[in-house]
Amino acid sequence: MEIKSTRREFLKTTGVFLAGTAVGSRLEWALAADGKPNVVLIFCDDLGYGDIGSFGSAIPTPNIDSIAKEGVRFTHFSASPLCSPSRAGLMTGRYCTRVGVPYVLHPSDLEGLELSEITMADIFKSRGYKTMCVGKWHLGSESG
Repeated sequence: MEIKSTRREFLKTTGVFLAGTAVGSRLEWALAADGKPNVVLIFCDDLGYGDIGSFGSAIPTPNIDSIAKEGVRFTHFSASPLCSPSRAGLMTGRYCTRVGVPYVLHPSDLEGLELSEITMADIFKSRGYKTMCVGKWHLGSESG
């Protein structure tokens, strides 16, 4: 139970940090009508830390670089080299092995992120945000 309490505090703090940082930075133009900052999280598979221009790559990535310049960049983090575990960690704020997603999930797998896990979307929803996921979920077919 203590782990969930700590995880919830992490997610709450992260949500408040993201919102506070967005409001305090050059993202005033991104505020919704209700005054809350819009939050867009881009999560890419097989993209290394230094593969885009804003993180030092010589490969031109002007659109992503523009988003990075105007938004919040995460520069200190831990990730798994696999997509499902990385997504599980990002969405819950917990290590992938603790949420039961230590490997890549496939459509035929019956396992997945437990519906009881509190995700980043749950925290945003509790603060009045509307949330959505575009692209691949890759956390199990029965997951929330």
